[in-house]
Amino acid sequence: MKATEVRAYLVHIEVEVVGDGFVVADVPPSGLPEKIVAKDRDDLLGAVIKIAGSYYDSYQRVLAGDPSFYRPSEGEMSWKDRKLLTQWLDNGRRGVSSNAIATRLSGIGCGAESPFGNYPHDPSDFLRCEKLLDAVPSFRDRLDEMREESPEWAALVDAWEEIRFLIDLDRTETPERAPRAYKRMHEICEGAREA
Repeated sequence: MKATEVRAYLVHIEVEVVGDGFVVADVPPSGLPEKIVAKDRDDLLGAVIKIAGSYYDSYQRVLAGDPSFYRPSEGEMSWKDRKLLTQWLDNGRRGVSSNAIATRLSGIGCGAESPFGNYPHDPSDFLRCEKLLDAVPSFRDRLDEMREESPEWAALVDAWEEIRFLIDLDRTETPERAPRAYKRMHEICEGAREA
Protein backbone atom coordinates (compact mmCIF):
# COMPACT_ATOMS: atom_id res chain seq x y z
CA MET A 1 0.00 0.00 0.00
CA LYS A 2 1.30 3.45 -0.88
CA ALA A 3 0.42 6.09 1.68
CA THR A 4 0.66 9.84 1.65
CA GLU A 5 -0.07 12.13 4.52
CA VAL A 6 -1.43 15.64 4.11
CA ARG A 7 -0.55 17.36 7.36
CA ALA A 8 -2.25 20.30 8.91
CA TYR A 9 -1.50 18.69 12.29
CA LEU A 10 -4.91 17.01 12.39
CA VAL A 11 -5.40 15.57 8.90
CA HIS A 12 -4.45 12.05 7.92
CA ILE A 13 -5.33 10.55 4.54
CA GLU A 14 -4.28 7.17 3.18
CA VAL A 15 -4.11 6.41 -0.53
CA GLU A 16 -4.09 2.82 -1.80
CA VAL A 17 -3.37 1.90 -5.42
CA VAL A 18 -6.01 -0.61 -6.56
CA GLY A 19 -5.71 -1.87 -10.13
CA ASP A 20 -6.03 1.15 -12.40
CA GLY A 21 -7.55 3.35 -9.68
CA PHE A 22 -7.10 4.53 -6.13
CA VAL A 23 -8.99 4.23 -2.86
CA VAL A 24 -8.66 7.26 -0.63
CA ALA A 25 -9.36 6.54 3.02
CA ASP A 26 -10.09 9.42 5.34
CA VAL A 27 -9.23 8.92 8.99
CA PRO A 28 -12.15 10.44 10.97
CA PRO A 29 -13.36 12.81 12.47
CA SER A 30 -14.20 14.43 9.14
CA GLY A 31 -17.81 14.17 8.07
CA LEU A 32 -16.98 12.44 4.79
CA PRO A 33 -17.44 8.79 3.94
CA GLU A 34 -14.59 6.59 5.11
CA LYS A 35 -13.47 5.80 1.58
CA ILE A 36 -13.66 7.59 -1.72
CA VAL A 37 -12.82 5.72 -4.92
CA ALA A 38 -10.78 7.70 -7.44
CA LYS A 39 -10.42 6.40 -11.01
CA ASP A 40 -7.33 8.42 -11.98
CA ARG A 41 -4.85 10.94 -10.64
CA ASP A 42 -7.21 13.88 -11.19
CA ASP A 43 -9.90 12.11 -9.15
CA LEU A 44 -7.27 11.32 -6.53
CA LEU A 45 -6.28 14.97 -6.22
CA GLY A 46 -9.95 15.97 -6.02
CA ALA A 47 -10.60 13.43 -3.25
CA VAL A 48 -7.61 14.64 -1.22
CA ILE A 49 -8.69 18.27 -1.65
CA LYS A 50 -12.27 17.38 -0.67
CA ILE A 51 -11.12 15.66 2.54
CA ALA A 52 -8.68 18.43 3.45
CA GLY A 53 -11.39 21.00 2.73
CA SER A 54 -13.74 19.18 5.06
CA TYR A 55 -11.15 19.38 7.83
CA TYR A 56 -10.64 23.07 7.13
CA ASP A 57 -14.41 23.71 7.31
CA SER A 58 -14.59 21.74 10.56
CA TYR A 59 -11.71 23.69 12.03
CA GLN A 60 -13.38 26.98 11.09
CA ARG A 61 -16.50 25.85 12.98
CA VAL A 62 -14.33 25.10 16.00
CA LEU A 63 -12.71 28.54 15.77
CA ALA A 64 -16.17 30.07 15.62
CA GLY A 65 -16.94 28.33 18.92
CA ASP A 66 -19.48 25.75 17.76
CA PRO A 67 -19.17 23.14 20.56
CA SER A 68 -22.15 21.16 19.28
CA PHE A 69 -20.32 20.39 16.05
CA TYR A 70 -18.24 17.54 17.42
CA ARG A 71 -18.41 15.53 20.62
CA PRO A 72 -15.26 13.46 21.20
CA SER A 73 -15.48 9.91 22.46
CA GLU A 74 -13.83 8.97 25.74
CA GLY A 75 -10.05 9.27 25.54
CA GLU A 76 -10.20 11.43 22.41
CA MET A 77 -9.13 15.07 22.34
CA SER A 78 -11.89 17.65 22.34
CA TRP A 79 -12.04 20.18 19.51
CA LYS A 80 -11.10 22.89 22.00
CA ASP A 81 -7.96 20.95 22.93
CA ARG A 82 -7.20 20.32 19.25
CA LYS A 83 -7.44 24.05 18.64
CA LEU A 84 -5.18 24.82 21.62
CA LEU A 85 -2.67 22.17 20.54
CA THR A 86 -2.63 23.47 16.96
CA GLN A 87 -1.95 26.98 18.23
CA TRP A 88 0.90 25.66 20.38
CA LEU A 89 2.32 23.65 17.46
CA ASP A 90 2.26 26.79 15.33
CA ASN A 91 3.53 29.29 17.89
CA GLY A 92 4.81 27.58 21.03
CA ARG A 93 8.34 27.10 22.31
CA ARG A 94 8.94 23.49 21.41
CA GLY A 95 11.56 20.90 22.24
CA VAL A 96 11.86 17.13 22.10
CA SER A 97 10.34 16.60 25.55
CA SER A 98 7.38 18.95 25.03
CA ASN A 99 6.84 17.34 21.62
CA ALA A 100 6.86 13.96 23.40
CA ILE A 101 4.01 15.10 25.66
CA ALA A 102 2.06 16.44 22.69
CA THR A 103 2.61 13.21 20.73
CA ARG A 104 1.68 10.89 23.60
CA LEU A 105 -1.41 12.78 24.74
CA SER A 106 -2.78 13.73 21.33
CA GLY A 107 -1.74 10.77 19.18
CA ILE A 108 -0.37 13.22 16.61
CA GLY A 109 3.30 12.80 15.64
CA CYS A 110 4.99 16.02 16.72
CA GLY A 111 8.68 15.16 16.35
CA ALA A 112 9.52 13.53 19.68
CA GLU A 113 12.49 11.40 18.63
CA SER A 114 15.94 11.73 20.20
CA PRO A 115 18.80 9.27 20.64
CA PHE A 116 19.22 10.71 24.16
CA GLY A 117 15.64 10.09 25.33
CA ASN A 118 12.60 12.33 24.97
CA TYR A 119 12.28 13.34 28.65
CA PRO A 120 13.24 16.81 29.94
CA HIS A 121 17.01 16.86 30.52
CA ASP A 122 17.31 20.30 32.09
CA PRO A 123 15.21 23.20 33.39
CA SER A 124 14.89 24.72 29.90
CA ASP A 125 13.36 21.48 28.60
CA PHE A 126 11.14 21.33 31.66
CA LEU A 127 9.92 24.90 31.13
CA ARG A 128 9.05 24.15 27.49
CA CYS A 129 6.92 21.27 28.82
CA GLU A 130 5.30 23.66 31.28
CA LYS A 131 4.50 26.07 28.43
CA LEU A 132 2.69 23.24 26.62
CA LEU A 133 0.79 22.28 29.79
CA ASP A 134 -0.22 25.93 30.21
CA ALA A 135 -1.30 26.10 26.55
CA VAL A 136 -3.36 22.87 26.70
CA PRO A 137 -4.55 22.62 30.33
CA SER A 138 -6.16 19.20 29.93
CA PHE A 139 -2.68 17.78 29.24
CA ARG A 140 -1.62 18.75 32.77
CA ASP A 141 -4.47 16.58 34.10
CA ARG A 142 -3.18 13.68 31.99
CA LEU A 143 0.55 14.11 32.67
CA ASP A 144 0.56 10.76 34.54
CA GLU A 145 0.23 9.06 31.14
CA MET A 146 3.83 10.09 30.40
CA ARG A 147 5.00 7.54 32.99
CA GLU A 148 4.63 4.88 30.30
CA GLU A 149 7.24 6.55 28.07
CA SER A 150 10.33 5.61 30.10
CA PRO A 151 11.66 5.18 33.64
CA GLU A 152 13.00 8.76 33.47
CA TRP A 153 9.58 10.12 32.55
CA ALA A 154 7.95 8.14 35.38
CA ALA A 155 10.41 9.54 37.93
CA LEU A 156 10.12 13.11 36.61
CA VAL A 157 6.31 12.99 36.66
CA ASP A 158 6.49 11.88 40.32
CA ALA A 159 8.71 14.88 41.12
CA TRP A 160 7.03 17.40 38.77
CA GLU A 161 5.84 19.81 41.49
CA GLU A 162 9.17 19.64 43.31
CA ILE A 163 11.01 20.57 40.11
CA ARG A 164 8.61 23.45 39.47
CA PHE A 165 9.25 24.72 42.99
CA LEU A 166 13.04 24.47 42.58
CA ILE A 167 12.96 26.33 39.26
CA ASP A 168 10.89 29.13 40.82
CA LEU A 169 13.26 29.26 43.80
CA ASP A 170 16.35 29.28 41.57
CA ARG A 171 14.91 32.03 39.38
CA THR A 172 14.47 34.37 42.36
CA GLU A 173 18.20 34.06 43.15
CA THR A 174 19.76 33.40 39.73
CA PRO A 175 17.28 34.49 37.03
CA GLU A 176 19.22 33.02 34.11
CA ARG A 177 20.14 29.72 35.74
CA ALA A 178 18.44 27.03 37.79
CA PRO A 179 21.29 25.06 39.40
CA ARG A 180 19.25 23.32 42.12
CA ALA A 181 16.57 22.26 39.66
CA TYR A 182 19.20 21.01 37.20
CA LYS A 183 20.98 19.00 39.91
CA ARG A 184 17.72 17.50 41.17
CA MET A 185 16.56 16.56 37.66
CA HIS A 186 19.91 14.86 37.04
CA GLU A 187 19.60 12.91 40.33
CA ILE A 188 16.04 11.86 39.51
CA CYS A 189 16.95 10.57 36.04
CA GLU A 190 20.08 8.79 37.27
CA GLY A 191 18.04 7.11 40.00
CA ALA A 192 15.42 6.02 37.47
CA ARG A 193 18.06 4.46 35.21
CA GLU A 194 19.66 2.60 38.14
CA ALA A 195 16.37 1.24 39.48
